[in-house]
Amino acid sequence: MAPPGKILVVVQLSGGNDGLNTVVPYRNDIYYRERPGIAIKPDDVLKLNDDIGLHPAMTPLKALYDNGLLTIINNAGYPNPDRSHFRSMDIWQTATDADKYGQTGWLGRYLDKANDPEPYRTLEIDDTLSRALKGDRLNGLALLDPKKLYNQTRSGMVKKLSQAHDHEHETASYLYKTLTETVSSAEYVFDKAKVKSTGTAYPANELGNWLKTVSQLIQSGVVTSVYCVSISGFDTHINQPGQQERLLRQYAESVGAFMADLKTAGRQNDVMLMTFSEFGRRVKQNASNGTDHGKASNVFLIGGGMPAQRVMNEAPNLSNLTDGDLKYTVDFRQIYATLLRNYLGADDIAILGKKFDTLKFVRGFILTQTDGDCTDIREFFSVSSVQSPSLCVKTFLLIPVSPVNSRPGRPENLRCLGNAHRPLVSYPPDEPTGPDLWSFCRSQRSRRIPLRGRWRSR
Repeated sequence: MAPPGKILVVVQLSGGNDGLNTVVPYRNDIYYRERPGIAIKPDDVLKLNDDIGLHPAMTPLKALYDNGLLTIINNAGYPNPDRSHFRSMDIWQTATDADKYGQTGWLGRYLDKANDPEPYRTLEIDDTLSRALKGDRLNGLALLDPKKLYNQTRSGMVKKLSQAHDHEHETASYLYKTLTETVSSAEYVFDKAKVKSTGTAYPANELGNWLKTVSQLIQSGVVTSVYCVSISGFDTHINQPGQQERLLRQYAESVGAFMADLKTAGRQNDVMLMTFSEFGRRVKQNASNGTDHGKASNVFLIGGGMPAQRVMNEAPNLSNLTDGDLKYTVDFRQIYATLLRNYLGADDIAILGKKFDTLKFVRGFILTQTDGDCTDIREFFSVSSVQSPSLCVKTFLLIPVSPVNSRPGRPENLRCLGNAHRPLVSYPPDEPTGPDLWSFCRSQRSRRIPLRGRWRSR
């Protein structure tokens, strides 16, 4: 599973959030021409740079950006997009091509590939489990209240059914197995969740309550790598401004409280929160003061010890559309691949079924190997500039360094640490390149740090 302490929280904005009124291109004339009744006025935008800013209801997110905790990825989507809510959400949850229909979700397959799989390793704060957390061998666990689920599994009938059964019918055996795993996981989560309650004030809405539950579980020490929550209502065909403002305010205030809670608990850098929606909206507003289903939109990444504040890529090009829709420039599966490989330490190719180029929003890990196994660092990190062959080591380290007032990628941002075989270096994945990587590292007078044990994050 993930390196100890590393947690991913996925927040889904269901209904197709309007990305252009969320991350606003406030200096783009086309934006105001195509949206005369719903565009955000320039003076109201929470400006991030000279071109884009956040919706005015998202003040808590602007504070996270100012504190170096928010990364924005524009133009996220996939080839041959589908404007159907159900189909597009299915594509995002299964991470399959648009012309294929998957039966398992990307997080369910992540659980399948775990060395120590248990349903509570991936939790959805809901009363039903989405396809994203359904695997071939094992499903994640859905719950709204750990105590309520625990009490439900204590009934005599459930306990009797969950006892071992040898059943000839494959489907029945699967159901008995699933019930047994649910009973066991419910007991584990409930026992852990009793330990910790949070003193942070959360907004009184569903998302606030659910993120509060996630925070309590994290602080209680539940061994869960991935949590999923959602907020619905973003299908804004009619009278969009008021509805989207209310929803974005709920989202921003809830996430702001969640991150403040984690900061108080000393866990802010251990938790990455990703926010997505199944598609964006069309550039031109409709006749009902709303917007219709579109294609590409934005993704937010918050916390997780990422490099300082930034908008990762270019703003949407409103003069180069496809049938009135934004073109995607980032395949959402690149984001998944980066999270799986560089954050959760998983085999992204096996989980996603193919290789996707990773992005540069995750710093990396300290990796320690103590058994003397031959390990190729490229099996864990997408670092094409590593020129070394497979490394057979007892301990090696990849440590991110991002000093204040230094531009990432420059030599002063590199730190070299010795190990049993040869020195390794931390660096942004694209710089420096070439064989000079090793000679630079050898030239540094770095102390040797003998680590023992397992994955550690830093």
